[in-house]
Amino acid sequence: MKKKTILLSAIILGGFTAPIVQQTVASAQNIQTEVVQNTKTQEGKSTNNQEPRTNKIKLSDKISLDQLNTDTSIVIPSTNKDVNTKLDDIYVNLTDEEIAELKDNKETNFQVDGLEITTSWGGSLSYESVSSDMQLQYDDSTQTLSLLDDSKKVDHITYELMHGDANVHYIFKDTGEEIYQKIHDDTLGSGEQDFTIEDLVSLQKDYLLKGHFDAVSIDFDNIANVVNPSNPTEISFKEEPIVKEYDPDKINKDNAEFTVKLEKAEPTIFNLNVYLDGKIFSKQSLTADIYTKLSKQTGEILPDPSTAKLNNNKTRTDVYYSYFPQLGVTTMSGKAFHQTIFDVGNNGIDEPTTEDFFNQALHYYIRDMDIHHLFAGRKQTISIYYESDGYSEEEANSTVTANVHINSNLGLQTVLNVTGKKGKTITVNVPQINGYKPDKETVTAKVNEDGTITTDEEVKYELITDDEGNGNNTKPPVTTPDPNPAPNPNPTPNPNPAPNPNPAPNPNPAPNPNPTPNPNPDKMNGFVGTMKQYVKLYQLEKGQMKPITNKELGKHSDWKFDQTIKIDGKIYYRVATNEWVDAKTVYRYQVESGIVETKDKEFTTLVSSDAKLISNRGLGAHSAWKYDRIAYLGDNEEKYYRVATDEFIALNEVIQR
Repeated sequence: MKKKTILLSAIILGGFTAPIVQQTVASAQNIQTEVVQNTKTQEGKSTNNQEPRTNKIKLSDKISLDQLNTDTSIVIPSTNKDVNTKLDDIYVNLTDEEIAELKDNKETNFQVDGLEITTSWGGSLSYESVSSDMQLQYDDSTQTLSLLDDSKKVDHITYELMHGDANVHYIFKDTGEEIYQKIHDDTLGSGEQDFTIEDLVSLQKDYLLKGHFDAVSIDFDNIANVVNPSNPTEISFKEEPIVKEYDPDKINKDNAEFTVKLEKAEPTIFNLNVYLDGKIFSKQSLTADIYTKLSKQTGEILPDPSTAKLNNNKTRTDVYYSYFPQLGVTTMSGKAFHQTIFDVGNNGIDEPTTEDFFNQALHYYIRDMDIHHLFAGRKQTISIYYESDGYSEEEANSTVTANVHINSNLGLQTVLNVTGKKGKTITVNVPQINGYKPDKETVTAKVNEDGTITTDEEVKYELITDDEGNGNNTKPPVTTPDPNPAPNPNPTPNPNPAPNPNPAPNPNPAPNPNPTPNPNPDKMNGFVGTMKQYVKLYQLEKGQMKPITNKELGKHSDWKFDQTIKIDGKIYYRVATNEWVDAKTVYRYQVESGIVETKDKEFTTLVSSDAKLISNRGLGAHSAWKYDRIAYLGDNEEKYYRVATDEFIALNEVIQR
């Protein structure tokens, strides 16, 4: 049977196509539509054209020739040309003439009829005998009959499949659910070794596929190749019909059925991002399977039109096809693009769209709202921009809001949410610590072009004492931590991550009034980071760790250590002169920066510094992220990359670039 190559469809990206702005390389998919030949006996009864008579005997049964008559059926096994492929028993019914010849000559020729089997699922299999010269021979000594084929003794009749039907089951590979079965009439036969499986689209059953590729063969290993070198944006899944091979000599009623395992397709994802004054105002997102129909989307939230106007010059879209990585990310933008999608495309009416942008975009790209299979793995984000009255993009871009870190003798102090203009020098108030007085009230800081605000000044805090020289601070000084921010559904990497500066040791460590020998610590240089809680400090006295009650380490702060020691089964790190932290309350890390890229999975999970899963955030497939350290998290100190203040990704989930 000749194989045909069918090009069902192609994607042509035209119109406002801009140059590819990002090239993404994906590893080849290992997906091949699988077809298996069933070997299990099916439920239900099959029938055939054999007609047994009143008396039945086997070749091994003893019988007197006088007992043979036309009411006697001789039961003879049969096989396909492959002798291990059993067929139904054959009933040989001798005529009076053949019985007379057997009595006279102890041997007679007989006619072998064809075998017609109707399967339990309603299919038909037709067989013809391979031999046209078969005999029955009678042995007087054993009073039994023998079967001869061309004068050679045999124990069965051999048949050949002439033609037959195949029953094809269509199931989802991922769930095992059977969605359809189709009898392929007269597709099996002598001289044939394969047949073509009908796809569900041609059977007008595509609505059953629900997120799965059809019964077609797609070469995913080589799909990332252009069809037309002169037009690299013209691409196709290059679907070919599935041609299933089989051995006609092994076909019987139990294995004339085949199962097609339909592969799950990646969904299509549409996003609409609405911006106001350069910041996200609202989002809508839709994830849909191929061969499903979209419904009208609701929940759109737009800025108040009385105070903000749409800037259609900024409208843009980014499209990425995971199955066609050679396209990278295709970007289209501008007023003409906006009008094509939302205005002229508005049912042919040249009127500006003022609402329902998401549904307008969906109708433009998916005309009948039926998700075609070429949308598999397609991810598109459309962004529209509103600007408030009096908004200045230049002004907005020059304003920076960031945290300012100030070095002090009590550790790193942080001033939150300081605002200034890029390139300007500003004044920042020094944090006040209860019980301590700073040597200055303000520091000067520079607002940098990269969006950071930094200062080179340091602050020295002095303990406030009463008239008798006693300190009157009521709370322990701690480093001021960054706040634990609300989860961001679309995390972005820190462009310039860096560990906090090493804290200065306590300049006035309290003397030990009763010095006694302590265990010898081991030298070990490294860094530790604190987590979501303040961390207790300890001092080593008389071989035991005693809590320091007037000092703690701040949340999410970084510290250098130079020694380690084990006391009562616990490991401690020294972060200042006789100031130790319990290893269980911090995590070790090494300073290293670089870029990692997520693998070919839609959602890569993140963990916090305590090695707990961040349930509402993740990283997209093939996205690149800057990291500033390698952290050792959890009891087993597994390796993670830090991609944000308290967000880490496992070493085995990414590729280092």
